Amino acid sequence: MSTKNEQAEKATLGGMMLSRAMISDVTEIVSGTDFADMRNEMIFDAITALDNNGAPSDVISVADALAKSGKLEQIGGLIALHDLISDVPAASSATWYAKIVHRESTKRRLIVAGTRLVNLEQSEETDVLALVETARAEIDDAAVRELATARMLGEDMDDVIESLSEPPSYLPTPWRAMNDMINGLKNGCVYVVGARPGSGKTIMGLQIALHASKWGAVSFSSLEMQREELLGRALALRASIDMTAMTRHAMNASDYERLARHEQGLRELSLYVDDRSGATLAQIRSYARSVSRRGELRAIVVDYMQLIRATDPRKPRWESVSEFSRALKIMAREFNVPVIALAQLNRESENNRRPPSLADLRESGSIEQDADVVMLLAREFDEEAGLPTDNLDVIVAKNRHGNTGKFTLLWEGRFARVSDTPWAQ
Repeated sequence: MSTKNEQAEKATLGGMMLSRAMISDVTEIVSGTDFADMRNEMIFDAITALDNNGAPSDVISVADALAKSGKLEQIGGLIALHDLISDVPAASSATWYAKIVHRESTKRRLIVAGTRLVNLEQSEETDVLALVETARAEIDDAAVRELATARMLGEDMDDVIESLSEPPSYLPTPWRAMNDMINGLKNGCVYVVGARPGSGKTIMGLQIALHASKWGAVSFSSLEMQREELLGRALALRASIDMTAMTRHAMNASDYERLARHEQGLRELSLYVDDRSGATLAQIRSYARSVSRRGELRAIVVDYMQLIRATDPRKPRWESVSEFSRALKIMAREFNVPVIALAQLNRESENNRRPPSLADLRESGSIEQDADVVMLLAREFDEEAGLPTDNLDVIVAKNRHGNTGKFTLLWEGRFARVSDTPWAQ
């Protein structure tokens, strides 16, 4: 590692520890893997993990976090952390040095991609496509990210004063029954939708995202399904096309007519999908910030919480999920939008077919504590037929802003949607 790059990495980390305000700006430019020195990557991850949880990220706090994870000695101890802040010319220069770190990281990744391309000459024919795809991924991963635009608090003064004379505004969901129960989606709040595997949480999350995108930009982090799958479901629910016919490429003339009527509307919706599997909280947050620069951000959807990748894989899973829960609450307040976090329920409650409860939230940790509203999904079961019915019960198990209770929606699985009443075609 060059002396210039080494100094840039140290100055970046030192600035982050000296000024918490720098952390958000720096994480828009670099991630942990951009650091050439593994010790610096460990320090960066510790700083961002503390910040995501709303904790101080000064030298003492970072040292304590690294000690708890068994990494303090690996990075050179407390002395090494003090050296980082002592060598910082000015904390406000952290973003300048971060740009150098990212530029050098980009160069390294391009060199790796170039090396893979050179290796094509010595590869067997069956390996060529794999090498090309790997090289392309390396190049794509080296894309430069934009900086967020800073805004003075007073710039929003006129809008805030004008809004005081208007009724409180909530982002409506697609279902009247849900709006009546929880009064829509409120900015700065976390809404957890929990369901057993295959019970409709992704369908509900996608419908909420599609509906919310009528009012502004929506960031959808899909850790389980690819963009193409989500788009197929969106086409099915909007155009009332049977998912089986779509999957088998067996659509009829009527299907194509309905598809043509709804296609343009979907093209114009401000719904942005990040389908990276195993995304970290920092990546979800950074993506939402990027979406917010495309238009007014109205909602963030995460599908689903238990698939978020922990920065420290050695931690107990319940502890990591608890951190995710807290960080999503901080994110909701930071962006001032509702965060809809989908969550998986344990299978145990499915075995005896009892209604789900808060205790069934898988690796729940503090999900119940941090969420403003928790809704649990359950298909009603016909014991005589031995099959689930078309009634989808939504149990509002927690509601900080109103009543708890239950309402029932119509499950239309073949169209990948749920409805208040049969969908009007």
